[in-house]
Amino acid sequence: MTSKIGPIQTGEEKPALFDFTDEGISGGIVSAVVTVSLEAGTDASPGTVLSGSPIVSGLTVIHKVIYQQPEAVYLLRCVATDNAGFKHTISTYLSAKAVA
Repeated sequence: MTSKIGPIQTGEEKPALFDFTDEGISGGIVSAVVTVSLEAGTDASPGTVLSGSPIVSGLTVIHKVIYQQPEAVYLLRCVATDNAGFKHTISTYLSAKAVA
């Protein structure tokens, strides 16, 4: 499943939500890792878009993202491990827009 969040604007912090409800997970998510890569624009350290650690709440993973570079587009990828050890992945795009 892929969804789009954003755009994120100058000075903003917002949650990136990864909802695994439709993934057929029984028993819940036990861990999650969120990674980021730069898809367009310029950013020497795209990983700094992510702030803190992901939070698992039921079948949803939440990770705080912060504004970085104007006109950059990031791909956020969340890999969640369920209690049976299966891995599930959701990706989403985040675009950054400068606001004067």
